[in-house]
Amino acid sequence: MLTIPGYTVQKELGRGGMGVVYLAHNTLMDRLEVIKVIRAEGAIKTSGVDRFLKEIQAAARLNHPNVVTAYSALQPDGGIALAMAYVDGTDLDQLVKANGPLPVLRACNYVAQAAQGLQHALDMGLCHRDIKPSNLMVTKVK
Repeated sequence: MLTIPGYTVQKELGRGGMGVVYLAHNTLMDRLEVIKVIRAEGAIKTSGVDRFLKEIQAAARLNHPNVVTAYSALQPDGGIALAMAYVDGTDLDQLVKANGPLPVLRACNYVAQAAQGLQHALDMGLCHRDIKPSNLMVTKVK
């Protein structure tokens, strides 16, 4: 398992084309965070390190209720990682697979929230290039 000073990595949450995402406990701040770590083989083949650094820098400029908050950049085991807020919930893809099609009003609400987050990114000069249901989080109702 991955070792990051100041964190206790709890489990792997998923893998993408360029990296691995983990759930980790920030021991100093006593909170759960998500750590996205670039995979070395992806970086070597695709200049992924430069792209990931740009992603980290872009995420640092965003501050919006419909965008996951970036906390810090890390350098675990000589690699590079992004620590982000943990969102307690599920992604939209898993939600639809588990429950079937959403009622129209609920779907429209989710689309409106995603659009607001994307508009904020655009206002900050950024363009998200990977919009898909598995990248849209739905929080648990409290």
